[in-house]
Amino acid sequence: MSSNETDLRDEKPQFVLPLVVRIERDAPPSRTDALETAARAVLEILTDDRSLGDGEWAQAVTDWQDARIRKVVRRARGAEWRRANTLPGITVTGAEAEVRVFPPVPLDGWPKELAKLQVSGTDLDDPAAPGPVPDGAAVLWLNPELDMSAGKAMAQAATGRSSCGGRCRRPTGRPGTRPVSRSRCARRRPGTGRP
Repeated sequence: MSSNETDLRDEKPQFVLPLVVRIERDAPPSRTDALETAARAVLEILTDDRSLGDGEWAQAVTDWQDARIRKVVRRARGAEWRRANTLPGITVTGAEAEVRVFPPVPLDGWPKELAKLQVSGTDLDDPAAPGPVPDGAAVLWLNPELDMSAGKAMAQAATGRSSCGGRCRRPTGRPGTRPVSRSRCARRRPGTGRP
């Protein structure tokens, strides 16, 4: 990308794609499941009919993609989670994680139900190794030397998953479409090239 293209992206109105992860005190999701679910949630909104063509979210998605690609993950529990679910968006469920993704909003124009939610506190752990990668799953590699909260890592996983653009499709049963219902986020061991 040339510096002129970079400048043009900076001059455009800036949007952010909000994601909210449900983290209940007594039952937080595992880190890997939260990362995988966030990645799938972004792909779901990008391939949703409301984000395409003349869909109700299409202009917001286009504006977001034409400027700097920003994603912010916030956390919610209890009543906060229920309020977040009243806004237009898509909830994606993993093995234990729940992530709701919303159409892009202006950088300084968050809905009040989401603006109140905390960004910090998304530190999640994996109580056990994630296990083998399912056949046909996309693998997103994360550098283990970068110290990131689960929320920041979720945003990075979502960015990686959305980079496949129009090549990914939801399962439709039509020839030429690829299911995207599963993805695997893995941490690469330094110097090995393997998880």
